[in-house]
This record gives sequence, structure tokens and C-alpha cells, in this order.
Amino acid sequence: MSNSSLPRIAERPLPSLWDPDELLSLPEAAELFWPSGFPITVTGLRTAVRDGKLEVCELNGKIFTSRSAIGRMSRCEFRRRGAEVAGRPREVKPRRGRPPAPARA
Repeated sequence: MSNSSLPRIAERPLPSLWDPDELLSLPEAAELFWPSGFPITVTGLRTAVRDGKLEVCELNGKIFTSRSAIGRMSRCEFRRRGAEVAGRPREVKPRRGRPPAPARA
């Protein structure tokens, strides 16, 4: 047993003890995968949900995710500068003192 204040995490403190598709609340997911709160917190997970990077389901007004959804969110994506981010064009801010670079065709 761990020192977690969340009962289900205290009973099973390791991600490997959870079924890949078993539902976790966002606080449970944050505590299970990032127990120190670094670099991801519940607020960070909510931001990922808002940005469409974390798959969730809503049941009875509560948001749940799964171990497999956290794994998909955690994969690195390499993007070139100016590439689209989350389905929308990325705004590239010009550097101070320099005119913006001409758009490429």
C-alpha cells in the first residue's frame, strides 16, 4: 500500500497493476503516473483534454481516462517550426528587430 490519499491508487500504486482500458479519474491518473506532481498535474491533464490530446469519457458529469489513453498522449510528436498544432496552424511570432520571413509557397 502507498501513502496516496486516493483509495484506489493506495491499493494499486503501480500503473502495471491497472488494466489498460480501466477507467481512472483525472486525479487518479495524475497520482498514478506522476506521483510527485511533476511534470504533469490534474490541471495539466485538463489542459490536454481541452486541447484534444488526451482521450476521455464523461460519465455522470465526471471525466475519466485510461492507462492506454495516457500512453497515447505521452508519445512524442516531432514537429517542424510553423507546423500545425492540434489541428490548427501555429502562429509564428516574428523576432524583435527583424521583419517577418516571406511565406513559402
